[in-house]
Amino acid sequence: LNDYLCITTSRKIVITSKIENWNDTANLLSQMNLLITTDTAIAHLAGAMNLATWVILPDKKYNTPWLTSISNPHLWYPSTRLFKKNESESWESLFIQVRNSLKEELFKSLV
Repeated sequence: LNDYLCITTSRKIVITSKIENWNDTANLLSQMNLLITTDTAIAHLAGAMNLATWVILPDKKYNTPWLTSISNPHLWYPSTRLFKKNESESWESLFIQVRNSLKEELFKSLV
């Protein structure tokens, strides 16, 4: 990444640099192929930038505008995919779903 140093440590990528404002954040996001995140302002910024963004959401007890459009996530941002945890579902099974979807995306990029 241009002005950012990425260090991989035990499956984590640590980005060290001065990220002082939304412009710095947008610059970093623009260098990504996919962002996987929870419901944060970063998810909205990435969606507004039309970056492929996967948002992991808790069950319906969590009050967020995303959940009102779960059947039509493209209502917010066309490049966004929502992964919503069902009440009876474990977090582990939700992350397995995310992992399997990521494997599918990686396979598509190799073909």
